[in-house]
Amino acid sequence: MPLSAQRTLSLSLLRHGALLQLFGLLWGFVVPMTPYPRLALSAHIGATGHSLMLLAIGFIVSLEDAVNVQSAWKTTTLLVAPYAVWAMILSECANSAWGTKQLLALAAAAAKVVGGEAWQEAVVTIVHVVGGLAEVR
Repeated sequence: MPLSAQRTLSLSLLRHGALLQLFGLLWGFVVPMTPYPRLALSAHIGATGHSLMLLAIGFIVSLEDAVNVQSAWKTTTLLVAPYAVWAMILSECANSAWGTKQLLALAAAAAKVVGGEAWQEAVVTIVHVVGGLAEVR
């Protein structure tokens, strides 16, 4: 029995949510070993929080009788969102080693970071801006 496109989308969201949850939990063991543990902790919290969002959306989309995801706009958003979340979380993990401070100023101030190189600041900024727009979309 072939799966409907909506069911496939739902399974993809659930898969991404479960893997992100596992990654976030495992990242929690790495937090104390990073140069900037407070930034690593924010990546850990972000991963577990965003994973719950993906799991909830995946579950809601699986209710084909109640939710209709036929519009190309909705489908594209739901396809892109998990990858945007992954990119943001991975950039936060990298940031816990780099110590950038321009975009995540409050977390950086709490962690007492000195700032990363220009390309590191650019990576974190671009990934968060593009990822945030993809999530809001």
